[in-house]
Amino acid sequence: MTYEGYQLLSVEVSDGIGRVTLDLPERHNRYTVATHGEFARIVSDLAADTAVNSILVTANGRAFCGGADEGVLEEATNNDAVLRQTLDEARTQVHGLVDLDKPVVVALTGTAMGAGLALVLLADIVIAERHVRFTDGHVLAAMPAGDGGVLAWPASVGIMKAKRYLLTGDPISAEEAERIGLITEVVETGQGKARAEVYARRLAEGPQRAIRFTKRSLNQWLRAGLDAFDLSLAYEEVTLQSGDVAAAVQVIAESGRTAIAPDAR
Repeated sequence: MTYEGYQLLSVEVSDGIGRVTLDLPERHNRYTVATHGEFARIVSDLAADTAVNSILVTANGRAFCGGADEGVLEEATNNDAVLRQTLDEARTQVHGLVDLDKPVVVALTGTAMGAGLALVLLADIVIAERHVRFTDGHVLAAMPAGDGGVLAWPASVGIMKAKRYLLTGDPISAEEAERIGLITEVVETGQGKARAEVYARRLAEGPQRAIRFTKRSLNQWLRAGLDAFDLSLAYEEVTLQSGDVAAAVQVIAESGRTAIAPDAR
């Protein structure tokens, strides 16, 4: 299996572990229209790679993933083909992660947004460094939570806590995320990748049928929620075709803030 053509992601496979790194730190690992689809493609590629037993996702730079570049929203609101492509890629990514039997471990070392946050919250083990704050900021850009938020958050923390964060777009600290069950474990700054490596190696060396069948069975709970996710994507399309998102993006641009990446400035 070769992993050519990726721009945002770098991929290395060794010792049964597929190591995926978000690797555009100068842009806070934010994705463009051209690179958004890489999140869906990497899931498919790793699923098909017989040399991969577990997947370890890390990032270089201060941000894990700063979400969409503002150009993505601008293009999606003005170009029907781009809108359709972006929504189809989001659907493929989320459905692919739910159907992926191989365990995914994430080292969350900075802000995670958008498709990057979907990758984090639909993983199996998430190690977050203590300084990390992250948010589902869709409502801040006048959109419903359409990148897996309505699927991942309620499944992990329950409806009421999910509403508290998805309806406001407020950031959540690593400690609070661990307390309510959104992530697995909090470690000190600088220790996330090493701790995640321990889990990835253990899962790569463990009994593969048992691990994969257990994950497949557990993810049946997520499959039951895929209709809600698909509905959220449909509503996201509606808002992107309205003037609400364009107005919100303009406000963000005029304020000089990143809005969807609170610690990646």
